[in-house]
Amino acid sequence: WEFKLRVRLQHYDYTHQPAGIPGGDLRKRQDVAGSLRVQRELGARWTVFAQTEWEQTNSNERLEEYTVATHMLGAEFQF
Repeated sequence: WEFKLRVRLQHYDYTHQPAGIPGGDLRKRQDVAGSLRVQRELGARWTVFAQTEWEQTNSNERLEEYTVATHMLGAEFQF
């Protein structure tokens, strides 16, 4: 069995771009993302896996905010 966990945190401060109307607060944004993958080799050529990914963006610019999740099951064959 093989397990992979990744986490990403990012913060942005925009020094010249206002959020919303001109003259308002400057834009700020925070991103949080992570993924988990579990896989197992079945013989010399086959690998089966399950993977999930998640990402969220928070911002004081409303149109920039989102949350997404993706889930996958699969098999890989090497030749």
